Amino acid sequence: MNELMTQICSMNQQLLNEFGAGNAAALVSSYYDEDASLVTPDGNVLNGLTSITNFFGVLVQNSQNRIDVRPLFDSEPAQPGANPVAGASGDLVCVLGEYVFALGQEVETLPLANAAGRRVVVFRRHANGLKAVIDIFG
Repeated sequence: MNELMTQICSMNQQLLNEFGAGNAAALVSSYYDEDASLVTPDGNVLNGLTSITNFFGVLVQNSQNRIDVRPLFDSEPAQPGANPVAGASGDLVCVLGEYVFALGQEVETLPLANAAGRRVVVFRRHANGLKAVIDIFG
């Protein structure tokens, strides 16, 4: 696994750890860039860290709720010569992945129920690593 893939897997693991610890603010500040946007599985667009923190804040309130996110290169064998990173150019890296939201009880303010699907994340490179600028749960 190359350095970029290792960094993305590490970031996903930190996101999962913060979710499990119930710390939405740390989850968002460690994963998302200041001007990030997130598209929820039901199609709502959330712009900015406050909106994204509020979204995850509702989810982490119940310790029975679970989330799993992973890049496709972490779950499917790559085809010979295939690159699981959809694209990288300059400061941007686009990664294909998958997700699962498993909610232990219904969250009235989020019409997610249990959701699973593909995911696209666009990261921006910074001197100290990557931060997500667009996160689409499709």
